[in-house]
Amino acid sequence: NENRSLAVEQEEKDVGESDALAATAPRECGVLPTDDYFHLNVRVCLKCESCGYSRSKDEMYRHLSVDVGEDSALDKCTVERSLKQFFQPEKREIKCEKCELGKTAIQTMEIISCPKALLLH
Repeated sequence: NENRSLAVEQEEKDVGESDALAATAPRECGVLPTDDYFHLNVRVCLKCESCGYSRSKDEMYRHLSVDVGEDSALDKCTVERSLKQFFQPEKREIKCEKCELGKTAIQTMEIISCPKALLLH
């Protein structure tokens, strides 16, 4: 009876470990439909304003949060204008990892690959 309890405990432990591995393992069924249709790759680059050191990282987005509405009573906002505004260079407060004197960097974002469908909210 004691050996059976130990066997059941070991089996439960093995099942728990295999569930944890399955949760972290890549999917064998392929790409999810949401990834296939809404997958947008963007290269984000930070350039130190002090020394000019630049680093970049590719990021994946499934949607973009952009302002879509009216800018003013005379000037209607368009999706194109909203996207241009979203991808405008932006000043960030961040310590430079190269010179350590720089405290600000310019962040730029560049679309690497476009999705089949673009979801805006």
